[in-house]
Amino acid sequence: DMGLCERMMMLIIKGNTLSCSLLLKPIDYDVECLREAIMEANESVICEMLCTRTHSELTDILSTYETDFESAVKEDLENFIGDHRHLYLSILESPRDRDNTVDENLVTEHLNKLISAERSRWDLISNPDVIPILTTNNFAHLRAVFKEFQKRDKGNMEMIESSIKKSLHDEFLSLCLVMWVKSIKNVTRLFSELLYQSVTSLY
Repeated sequence: DMGLCERMMMLIIKGNTLSCSLLLKPIDYDVECLREAIMEANESVICEMLCTRTHSELTDILSTYETDFESAVKEDLENFIGDHRHLYLSILESPRDRDNTVDENLVTEHLNKLISAERSRWDLISNPDVIPILTTNNFAHLRAVFKEFQKRDKGNMEMIESSIKKSLHDEFLSLCLVMWVKSIKNVTRLFSELLYQSVTSLY
């Protein structure tokens, strides 16, 4: 177990980092974090940044990033990130919260495809529509799909993120998809969960 002195040192280090971050505007801090994460191939930070920002926030991040580094986020992701870059690029271009249109016919179609993917233990090769469904539709539409997914079988109330986490064998792909789904459903709750994990990791 981490001793008291070690925990105090971690708090001091994190405190100094927080103090430095407070000197930056939120947009500048986000841009610096994203740039560093891409250069170091820190996929957990990239995933968190892309999953938790609104369309408006991400638009500002992309613009500032390009101004500061004379390079586009999309290009840098393509150049520096390996196996999961297709997922990051898809999330990057998601419509997110830009509109609230829900097509009931598409809800049914997308629901059936996600159920089919679940039955094959989220094999994304044999179910290539999963990531496009999750990244090319707005959040309101996807929340409607997730609501129906949870009611898919009588007596089965397992949420989609639990099903993915339990069955998808690629650990990091599972982590990022689960974070994306949680962000779609309720990003405030996701932030609370991430904050709790960060605080408890010190003890």
